[in-house]
Amino acid sequence: MGRRRQPFRYLTRLPVAEIAAPPGEPPPPEAVERVARALGRQGQREPVLVAAGPDASNGERQGPAYRLVVGSERLAAARHLRWEEMDAVVLDGGFADELSAIERLQGGSYEPLELAGILQRLQERCGWTQAQVGTAIGRNRDFVAGLLAVTDITPEVREYLARHGNGRPLSARHLRYIGRAAKGRQLALAREILEHGLSTKVLEQRFRRGSVPREFIKVRALRQPGRAQGPKTTQQWRRYYRKLRTDLRRIDEQEAHELRRTADVIAQARQRQRLIRQEARAKRQSLDRELRRATRQLARRGSL
Repeated sequence: MGRRRQPFRYLTRLPVAEIAAPPGEPPPPEAVERVARALGRQGQREPVLVAAGPDASNGERQGPAYRLVVGSERLAAARHLRWEEMDAVVLDGGFADELSAIERLQGGSYEPLELAGILQRLQERCGWTQAQVGTAIGRNRDFVAGLLAVTDITPEVREYLARHGNGRPLSARHLRYIGRAAKGRQLALAREILEHGLSTKVLEQRFRRGSVPREFIKVRALRQPGRAQGPKTTQQWRRYYRKLRTDLRRIDEQEAHELRRTADVIAQARQRQRLIRQEARAKRQSLDRELRRATRQLARRGSL
């Protein structure tokens, strides 16, 4: 039996008329038509993300009760198809900081360290998987996993980056590689990146060769027997039990993710092998033909 799917909390059905589109340029008509065709064929596979307005529960409200945060093309396509309702993830005013960060992300402007902490808090508060966080913010699971790796950067390294970044913060991909390195290696790696301007391509090659120590599977530290801060009450043991269950699920997810990445690398390597063999075979055949031709010519001239 497969693992039970985790419910998507805060997911509901909303009237399309109750969702206000964000201000600014509407999505291009061709994009709306493309999404509308997909929705007509497949239905709505991904919800939109909306913020509940301060008067959402007021029976005398005027205008839409919800403000769209993620999914403008899907909302426009639903209106184009004249849908009455659509799936939406609804976050209220208690998520103001998270919603503000997600809106900046939609605009292409975000600070990786800040966003990583916010996504981690959002995941914990909502009880979402990484895939569900990605669905809510309009990104894939790999994007979320890469950013959450940034949260493993130690405070010492964060302080070093703030002091020596020269006003040029590292990219999310640079920070992801630092976060995935062993704790004792992070500061040296951050210093090397800043001093030598290492590209993410170089870092990726190092990780693949294993020259940078790395923990592939990450879970939180277990309770140490006999330590004073260990669980004592029934409620604390219940919380600790849920934490262990969550970490076991995370191990399954991370293992599957890393194995998929490895399988992709192997598939690419095999494809490269096939192409190299095909190219070598074709060129070898061409040279063999020319060699036979040259041999015949020399034989006629008695020079062999």
